[in-house]
Amino acid sequence: MKVLLIFIMDGLASCEDIANVIVSYTQNDAGGYPHFVVRLVGSNLEAAKERLATVGITLLEQLDDAVAKAVSLAKPTAKRHSSN
Repeated sequence: MKVLLIFIMDGLASCEDIANVIVSYTQNDAGGYPHFVVRLVGSNLEAAKERLATVGITLLEQLDDAVAKAVSLAKPTAKRHSSN
């Protein structure tokens, strides 16, 4: 898996709590995790942004932006050669 798009609207847990779980996962996994694209909606959003930034994950506020970023990360980066 290359990219994981996470979109959660808080209810039982705050955005900060969700961010802490994501950060904990990245720190306990030996680098095998995918690119995370995160959109959270709810309480403690600024704290969640700061927490995710500590591991290089950007929290996007607009769903369209999050989807666009996830799609761009999922596309192959190698250039295709055309045959002549």
